[in-house]
Amino acid sequence: MKKCILAILALILTGLLAPSFSQAAVTVTPSSVNVVRGQTNTVVITYRFATIIGSGNEMSSQGIYFTPDTTIGFNNVPLTTFITGGIGTVTETVVIPVNIMEKVLQSGTAQFFYRRQFFGLSVETATINMTVSGETGGTLGIRRLSLYFGNGRSETTVMKYAPDLKAYADIRYNGSGLLKGYWEVDGRLLSYVSQPLPAGQQITLTTPDIPALPTFDTGIHTLRFVVTNPNPDQGIPLPTLVYFVTTDEAAAKPVGLKLKNPAEAAEVPYASQKYEWQVIRANVYLIQFFETQGGKTVFSAYTKKGFYQLPQLVLKKIFQPGETYYWLVIGFDKERRMIGESKTGSFRFSPSVSDAGK
Repeated sequence: MKKCILAILALILTGLLAPSFSQAAVTVTPSSVNVVRGQTNTVVITYRFATIIGSGNEMSSQGIYFTPDTTIGFNNVPLTTFITGGIGTVTETVVIPVNIMEKVLQSGTAQFFYRRQFFGLSVETATINMTVSGETGGTLGIRRLSLYFGNGRSETTVMKYAPDLKAYADIRYNGSGLLKGYWEVDGRLLSYVSQPLPAGQQITLTTPDIPALPTFDTGIHTLRFVVTNPNPDQGIPLPTLVYFVTTDEAAAKPVGLKLKNPAEAAEVPYASQKYEWQVIRANVYLIQFFETQGGKTVFSAYTKKGFYQLPQLVLKKIFQPGETYYWLVIGFDKERRMIGESKTGSFRFSPSVSDAGK
Protein backbone atom coordinates (compact mmCIF):
# COMPACT_ATOMS: atom_id res chain seq x y z
CA MET A 1 0.00 0.00 0.00
CA LYS A 2 2.82 2.38 0.89
CA LYS A 3 4.54 1.65 -2.42
CA CYS A 4 1.29 2.35 -4.35
CA ILE A 5 0.84 5.76 -2.65
CA LEU A 6 4.46 6.67 -3.39
CA ALA A 7 4.00 5.70 -7.05
CA ILE A 8 0.93 7.92 -7.41
CA LEU A 9 2.73 10.85 -5.78
CA ALA A 10 5.65 10.35 -8.14
CA LEU A 11 3.34 10.44 -11.18
CA ILE A 12 1.72 13.65 -9.95
CA LEU A 13 5.10 15.29 -9.44
CA THR A 14 6.32 14.29 -12.92
CA GLY A 15 3.14 15.62 -14.50
CA LEU A 16 1.83 12.26 -15.70
CA LEU A 17 -1.18 12.53 -13.42
CA ALA A 18 -2.94 15.75 -12.51
CA PRO A 19 -4.94 16.35 -9.35
CA SER A 20 -8.69 16.07 -10.01
CA PHE A 21 -9.32 19.62 -8.81
CA SER A 22 -7.09 21.12 -11.55
CA GLN A 23 -9.12 22.79 -14.32
CA ALA A 24 -7.04 23.16 -17.47
CA ALA A 25 -7.53 25.98 -19.96
CA VAL A 26 -6.74 23.65 -22.88
CA THR A 27 -9.08 21.19 -24.59
CA VAL A 28 -7.95 18.48 -26.96
CA THR A 29 -9.65 16.95 -30.02
CA PRO A 30 -10.06 14.03 -30.27
CA SER A 31 -10.13 13.16 -26.60
CA SER A 32 -9.76 9.44 -27.33
CA VAL A 33 -8.76 7.29 -30.31
CA ASN A 34 -8.33 3.66 -31.30
CA VAL A 35 -5.02 2.67 -32.87
CA VAL A 36 -4.36 -0.42 -34.93
CA ARG A 37 -1.89 -2.99 -33.70
CA GLY A 38 0.96 -4.06 -35.98
CA GLN A 39 1.27 -0.90 -38.07
CA THR A 40 2.29 2.72 -37.72
CA ASN A 41 -0.70 4.92 -36.84
CA THR A 42 -1.16 8.58 -37.64
CA VAL A 43 -3.36 10.71 -35.37
CA VAL A 44 -4.13 14.39 -35.93
CA ILE A 45 -4.55 16.22 -32.60
CA THR A 46 -5.83 19.76 -32.11
CA TYR A 47 -5.22 21.75 -28.91
CA ARG A 48 -7.44 24.74 -28.18
CA PHE A 49 -6.54 27.24 -25.47
CA ALA A 50 -9.02 29.59 -23.84
CA THR A 51 -9.33 31.82 -20.77
CA ILE A 52 -5.55 32.24 -20.52
CA ILE A 53 -4.76 35.78 -19.41
CA GLY A 54 -2.54 37.81 -21.72
CA SER A 55 -0.84 37.21 -25.05
CA GLY A 56 2.30 35.21 -25.79
CA ASN A 57 3.64 31.74 -26.58
CA GLU A 58 2.59 28.43 -25.10
CA MET A 59 5.26 25.80 -25.77
CA SER A 60 5.61 22.04 -25.31
CA SER A 61 9.01 20.42 -25.77
CA GLN A 62 7.74 16.85 -26.21
CA GLY A 63 4.81 14.48 -26.02
CA ILE A 64 4.84 11.55 -23.58
CA TYR A 65 3.35 8.06 -24.05
CA PHE A 66 2.51 6.27 -20.82
CA THR A 67 0.38 3.57 -19.28
CA PRO A 68 -1.17 3.89 -15.81
CA ASP A 69 2.03 2.32 -14.49
CA THR A 70 4.96 3.72 -16.43
CA THR A 71 6.29 5.94 -19.21
CA ILE A 72 6.76 3.96 -22.45
CA GLY A 73 8.03 6.54 -24.95
CA PHE A 74 8.43 10.11 -26.11
CA ASN A 75 7.59 12.22 -29.14
CA ASN A 76 10.49 14.67 -29.23
CA VAL A 77 8.86 17.15 -31.59
CA PRO A 78 8.32 20.60 -30.01
CA LEU A 79 5.01 22.38 -30.41
CA THR A 80 4.32 26.12 -30.08
CA THR A 81 1.23 28.27 -30.39
CA PHE A 82 0.72 31.99 -29.92
CA ILE A 83 -2.00 33.02 -27.50
CA THR A 84 -3.75 36.27 -28.29
CA GLY A 85 -6.70 37.61 -26.35
CA GLY A 86 -6.57 34.51 -24.18
CA ILE A 87 -7.26 32.19 -27.15
CA GLY A 88 -5.03 30.00 -29.33
CA THR A 89 -5.07 26.80 -31.41
CA VAL A 90 -2.36 24.43 -32.59
CA THR A 91 -2.50 21.09 -34.42
CA GLU A 92 0.04 18.31 -34.61
CA THR A 93 0.24 15.07 -36.56
CA VAL A 94 1.42 12.32 -34.22
CA VAL A 95 2.96 9.22 -35.79
CA ILE A 96 2.65 6.38 -33.27
CA PRO A 97 5.29 3.70 -33.92
CA VAL A 98 4.58 -0.01 -33.69
CA ASN A 99 6.89 -0.52 -30.70
CA ILE A 100 4.78 1.81 -28.52
CA MET A 101 1.72 -0.38 -28.98
CA GLU A 102 3.73 -3.53 -28.34
CA LYS A 103 5.00 -2.09 -25.06
CA VAL A 104 1.41 -1.30 -24.07
CA LEU A 105 0.24 -4.86 -24.76
CA GLN A 106 3.28 -6.34 -22.99
CA SER A 107 2.31 -4.41 -19.87
CA GLY A 108 -0.95 -6.37 -19.77
CA THR A 109 -3.35 -3.65 -20.92
CA ALA A 110 -4.70 -2.19 -24.16
CA GLN A 111 -5.06 1.32 -22.71
CA PHE A 112 -2.41 4.04 -22.82
CA PHE A 113 -2.19 7.83 -22.95
CA TYR A 114 -0.49 10.61 -24.86
CA ARG A 115 0.19 13.82 -22.97
CA ARG A 116 1.68 17.23 -23.59
CA GLN A 117 2.49 19.90 -21.03
CA PHE A 118 2.55 23.48 -22.26
CA PHE A 119 4.53 26.26 -20.59
CA GLY A 120 4.48 30.00 -21.17
CA LEU A 121 1.70 32.24 -19.96
CA SER A 122 0.50 29.34 -17.82
CA VAL A 123 1.17 25.65 -17.29
CA GLU A 124 -1.44 23.55 -19.12
CA THR A 125 -1.74 19.78 -19.57
CA ALA A 126 -3.62 17.95 -22.35
CA THR A 127 -4.16 14.18 -22.40
CA ILE A 128 -5.56 11.84 -25.07
CA ASN A 129 -6.80 8.36 -24.17
CA MET A 130 -5.68 5.67 -26.61
CA THR A 131 -6.74 2.05 -27.08
CA VAL A 132 -4.85 -0.62 -29.03
CA SER A 133 -7.26 -2.61 -31.21
CA GLY A 134 -7.28 -5.05 -34.10
CA GLU A 135 -7.51 -3.85 -37.70
CA THR A 136 -11.31 -3.60 -37.79
CA GLY A 137 -11.48 -1.50 -34.63
CA GLY A 138 -9.02 1.21 -35.56
CA THR A 139 -10.20 4.81 -35.84
CA LEU A 140 -10.16 6.01 -39.46
CA GLY A 141 -7.15 8.20 -40.15
CA ILE A 142 -5.86 9.48 -43.50
CA ARG A 143 -2.16 8.80 -44.00
CA ARG A 144 -1.68 10.10 -47.53
CA LEU A 145 -3.74 11.64 -50.35
CA SER A 146 -2.46 11.75 -53.94
CA LEU A 147 -4.27 12.97 -57.06
CA TYR A 148 -3.57 12.33 -60.74
CA PHE A 149 -5.16 12.34 -64.19
CA GLY A 150 -5.40 9.40 -66.56
CA ASN A 151 -1.89 10.19 -67.80
CA GLY A 152 -0.56 9.54 -64.28
CA ARG A 153 0.46 13.17 -63.85
CA SER A 154 -0.83 16.18 -61.91
CA GLU A 155 -1.47 18.23 -65.04
CA THR A 156 -3.01 17.63 -68.45
CA THR A 157 -4.32 19.45 -71.52
CA VAL A 158 -7.69 18.72 -73.13
CA MET A 159 -9.76 20.13 -75.99
CA LYS A 160 -12.83 22.24 -75.40
CA TYR A 161 -15.93 20.12 -74.69
CA ALA A 162 -13.79 17.01 -74.14
CA PRO A 163 -16.28 14.50 -72.65
CA ASP A 164 -13.95 11.99 -71.02
CA LEU A 165 -11.63 13.91 -68.67
CA LYS A 166 -11.13 11.92 -65.46
CA ALA A 167 -9.12 12.38 -62.27
CA TYR A 168 -8.28 9.90 -59.52
CA ALA A 169 -7.57 10.11 -55.79
CA ASP A 170 -5.43 7.45 -54.08
CA ILE A 171 -6.11 7.54 -50.33
CA ARG A 172 -4.00 5.58 -47.86
CA TYR A 173 -5.59 5.21 -44.45
CA ASN A 174 -5.55 3.46 -41.09
CA GLY A 175 -8.46 1.76 -39.37
CA SER A 176 -12.00 1.93 -40.71
CA GLY A 177 -14.89 4.39 -40.77
CA LEU A 178 -16.90 6.76 -42.97
CA LEU A 179 -14.96 8.84 -45.47
CA LYS A 180 -16.61 12.13 -46.42
CA GLY A 181 -15.35 14.78 -48.78
CA TYR A 182 -16.01 16.52 -52.08
CA TRP A 183 -14.45 17.24 -55.46
CA GLU A 184 -14.10 20.92 -56.27
CA VAL A 185 -13.13 22.70 -59.50
CA ASP A 186 -11.82 26.25 -59.32
CA GLY A 187 -13.02 26.44 -55.73
CA ARG A 188 -16.60 25.44 -56.65
CA LEU A 189 -18.29 22.23 -55.53
CA LEU A 190 -18.49 19.51 -58.20
CA SER A 191 -19.81 16.50 -56.23
CA TYR A 192 -19.93 15.05 -52.73
CA VAL A 193 -18.36 11.73 -51.69
CA SER A 194 -19.58 9.61 -48.75
CA GLN A 195 -18.16 6.11 -48.58
CA PRO A 196 -17.64 3.58 -45.76
CA LEU A 197 -14.04 2.36 -45.67
CA PRO A 198 -13.40 -1.14 -44.33
CA ALA A 199 -10.17 -2.02 -42.58
CA GLY A 200 -7.50 -1.76 -45.25
CA GLN A 201 -4.66 0.27 -46.62
CA GLN A 202 -5.79 2.15 -49.73
CA ILE A 203 -8.78 3.17 -51.85
CA THR A 204 -8.96 4.89 -55.24
CA LEU A 205 -11.75 7.38 -55.98
CA THR A 206 -12.70 8.62 -59.46
CA THR A 207 -14.37 11.85 -60.50
CA PRO A 208 -18.02 11.17 -61.42
CA ASP A 209 -19.49 10.78 -64.89
CA ILE A 210 -22.35 13.07 -63.89
CA PRO A 211 -21.49 15.84 -63.38
CA ALA A 212 -18.34 15.44 -65.43
CA LEU A 213 -15.30 17.65 -65.05
CA PRO A 214 -16.19 20.89 -66.88
CA THR A 215 -14.31 21.51 -70.13
CA PHE A 216 -16.52 24.18 -71.69
CA ASP A 217 -14.43 27.15 -70.45
CA THR A 218 -11.02 27.57 -72.06
CA GLY A 219 -7.96 28.27 -69.93
CA ILE A 220 -6.45 26.88 -66.72
CA HIS A 221 -8.57 25.08 -64.13
CA THR A 222 -7.71 23.61 -60.72
CA LEU A 223 -9.14 20.45 -59.18
CA ARG A 224 -8.96 19.22 -55.56
CA PHE A 225 -10.42 16.49 -53.41
CA VAL A 226 -11.21 17.89 -49.96
CA VAL A 227 -11.62 15.51 -47.00
CA THR A 228 -14.22 16.54 -44.41
CA ASN A 229 -14.29 13.31 -42.36
CA PRO A 230 -12.18 12.17 -40.57
CA ASN A 231 -11.06 15.43 -38.94
CA PRO A 232 -10.81 17.99 -41.78
CA ASP A 233 -7.96 19.71 -39.93
CA GLN A 234 -5.71 16.75 -40.58
CA GLY A 235 -2.37 18.31 -41.24
CA ILE A 236 -1.90 16.26 -44.43
CA PRO A 237 -1.23 18.04 -47.73
CA LEU A 238 -4.24 18.51 -50.02
CA PRO A 239 -2.74 18.31 -53.52
CA THR A 240 -4.11 20.30 -56.45
CA LEU A 241 -4.41 19.15 -60.06
CA VAL A 242 -4.26 21.55 -62.99
CA TYR A 243 -5.81 21.05 -66.42
CA PHE A 244 -5.76 23.36 -69.43
CA VAL A 245 -8.69 23.56 -71.87
CA THR A 246 -7.68 24.61 -75.40
CA THR A 247 -9.75 26.68 -77.82
CA ASP A 248 -9.90 23.74 -80.26
CA GLU A 249 -13.15 21.85 -79.86
CA ALA A 250 -13.24 18.10 -79.36
CA ALA A 251 -15.60 16.01 -81.42
CA ALA A 252 -18.70 15.24 -79.43
CA LYS A 253 -19.01 11.63 -78.34
CA PRO A 254 -21.69 9.96 -80.51
CA VAL A 255 -24.90 9.21 -78.65
CA GLY A 256 -27.32 6.41 -79.29
CA LEU A 257 -30.08 7.49 -81.66
CA LYS A 258 -33.33 5.50 -81.43
CA LEU A 259 -35.31 4.47 -84.52
CA LYS A 260 -39.06 4.97 -83.96
CA ASN A 261 -41.01 4.09 -87.12
CA PRO A 262 -41.39 1.60 -88.70
CA ALA A 263 -41.04 -0.80 -85.77
CA GLU A 264 -38.24 -3.33 -85.87
CA ALA A 265 -38.88 -6.16 -88.37
CA ALA A 266 -42.33 -4.75 -89.20
CA GLU A 267 -44.06 -5.50 -92.49
CA VAL A 268 -45.13 -2.27 -94.16
CA PRO A 269 -47.18 -1.55 -97.29
CA TYR A 270 -45.23 -1.25 -100.49
CA ALA A 271 -45.84 2.49 -100.63
CA SER A 272 -44.19 5.81 -99.84
CA GLN A 273 -43.26 5.44 -96.15
CA LYS A 274 -42.46 7.97 -93.43
CA TYR A 275 -39.33 6.92 -91.48
CA GLU A 276 -38.98 8.53 -88.04
CA TRP A 277 -36.31 8.59 -85.33
CA GLN A 278 -35.35 10.23 -82.05
CA VAL A 279 -34.50 13.91 -82.45
CA ILE A 280 -31.09 14.97 -81.06
CA ARG A 281 -29.17 18.26 -81.29
CA ALA A 282 -28.06 17.56 -84.84
CA ASN A 283 -27.82 20.05 -87.68
CA VAL A 284 -28.55 17.38 -90.30
CA TYR A 285 -29.39 13.66 -90.43
CA LEU A 286 -28.27 11.01 -92.90
CA ILE A 287 -30.65 8.10 -93.53
CA GLN A 288 -29.26 5.03 -95.30
CA PHE A 289 -30.92 1.90 -96.70
CA PHE A 290 -29.28 -1.48 -97.35
CA GLU A 291 -30.29 -4.79 -98.95
CA THR A 292 -28.23 -6.74 -96.41
CA GLN A 293 -27.13 -5.82 -92.90
CA GLY A 294 -23.71 -4.20 -93.14
CA GLY A 295 -23.87 -4.37 -96.92
CA LYS A 296 -23.62 -1.74 -99.62
CA THR A 297 -25.91 1.29 -99.41
CA VAL A 298 -28.71 1.17 -101.99
CA PHE A 299 -30.11 4.60 -101.20
CA SER A 300 -29.36 7.49 -98.82
CA ALA A 301 -30.59 11.01 -98.20
CA TYR A 302 -30.02 14.01 -95.92
CA THR A 303 -32.71 15.82 -93.95
CA LYS A 304 -32.81 18.43 -91.20
CA LYS A 305 -36.02 17.00 -89.75
CA GLY A 306 -36.60 14.06 -87.43
CA PHE A 307 -38.20 12.04 -90.23
CA TYR A 308 -37.84 11.25 -93.92
CA GLN A 309 -40.62 10.55 -96.45
CA LEU A 310 -39.38 8.04 -99.00
CA PRO A 311 -40.31 9.44 -102.43
CA GLN A 312 -42.59 7.36 -104.64
CA LEU A 313 -40.12 7.56 -107.52
CA VAL A 314 -37.28 6.18 -105.38
CA LEU A 315 -39.53 3.44 -104.02
CA LYS A 316 -40.45 2.07 -107.48
CA LYS A 317 -36.94 2.40 -108.89
CA ILE A 318 -34.90 0.88 -106.03
CA PHE A 319 -37.10 -1.12 -103.66
CA GLN A 320 -39.03 -4.31 -104.41
CA PRO A 321 -42.25 -5.63 -102.80
CA GLY A 322 -41.86 -8.66 -100.56
CA GLU A 323 -38.19 -7.86 -99.79
CA THR A 324 -36.51 -7.10 -96.47
CA TYR A 325 -34.39 -3.97 -96.15
CA TYR A 326 -32.19 -2.46 -93.43
CA TRP A 327 -31.82 1.16 -92.39
CA LEU A 328 -29.90 3.41 -89.98
CA VAL A 329 -29.68 7.12 -89.20
CA ILE A 330 -26.61 9.26 -88.36
CA GLY A 331 -26.74 12.77 -86.88
CA PHE A 332 -24.13 15.46 -87.64
CA ASP A 333 -23.41 18.86 -86.09
CA LYS A 334 -22.89 22.05 -88.07
CA GLU A 335 -19.22 21.16 -88.66
CA ARG A 336 -20.36 17.83 -90.10
CA ARG A 337 -18.99 15.89 -87.13
CA MET A 338 -20.94 12.78 -86.22
CA ILE A 339 -22.71 13.24 -82.88
CA GLY A 340 -25.25 10.40 -82.96
CA GLU A 341 -25.86 7.06 -84.62
CA SER A 342 -28.66 4.52 -84.48
CA LYS A 343 -28.47 0.76 -84.50
CA THR A 344 -29.37 -0.90 -87.79
CA GLY A 345 -33.10 -1.54 -88.07
CA SER A 346 -35.02 -3.74 -90.50
CA PHE A 347 -38.42 -3.80 -92.19
CA ARG A 348 -40.15 -5.78 -94.95
CA PHE A 349 -42.31 -4.48 -97.74
CA SER A 350 -45.60 -6.30 -98.25
CA PRO A 351 -45.59 -8.63 -101.26
CA SER A 352 -48.67 -6.90 -102.64
CA VAL A 353 -48.59 -3.48 -104.22
CA SER A 354 -50.90 -0.99 -102.52
CA ASP A 355 -52.89 1.60 -104.36
CA ALA A 356 -50.48 4.25 -103.10
CA GLY A 357 -47.60 2.32 -104.60
CA LYS A 358 -49.08 1.84 -108.09
